[in-house]
Amino acid sequence: MPLMTESVVRPANQLHIGHIEDIYNQAREALYSAHVSSMGGEGSYIIRQLLPTDLNESNEVWAETITASGSSYQDSQVAGQDVKDDKTVCLYGLIDTSDPQAVTQVRVTSGQGVRAIWDLFPIIASNPSISGSIICRTMYAMTPIIITRNLNVKIEYYVRAFSPQVIRGVEIAILGLVIENSGLNIQP
Repeated sequence: MPLMTESVVRPANQLHIGHIEDIYNQAREALYSAHVSSMGGEGSYIIRQLLPTDLNESNEVWAETITASGSSYQDSQVAGQDVKDDKTVCLYGLIDTSDPQAVTQVRVTSGQGVRAIWDLFPIIASNPSISGSIICRTMYAMTPIIITRNLNVKIEYYVRAFSPQVIRGVEIAILGLVIENSGLNIQP
């Protein structure tokens, strides 16, 4: 039987805090195990939050402008990039603060195939300007995506049907962790 990975995200407002903590801890543990395995053994590592430059992107902004709509996936700014040699990346969710929301799905591919397709319909039409509703725009993956060193990652958007002449802004921050080798200890 082939390996199957469930590609499901749930809105944060439908999860209790303990479940969100479990998702984070599961992601952290999977990340550590994958990195130790890919590096060939134990070592000194640092785990921190994901930044766009960890996916080899040239800037630290998750926002971008999109122009296509309704017919196919569109490459995001984080497209066709390789994870660096000394890092392993884990993707475990996203936050969509776009106004208006234009993206209905996010597709993550790495290596030779699709790793996940996250459906954003449960959060469409939630208003980020209302106090406290940003949690309605946060989605957590039920299964984290681990991308090891030297593996290509591509993140694409599926955009709702709009007039093709309309240019929309997308602000989707990917929630993730990075593990990398730490520096040597300084001896007195």
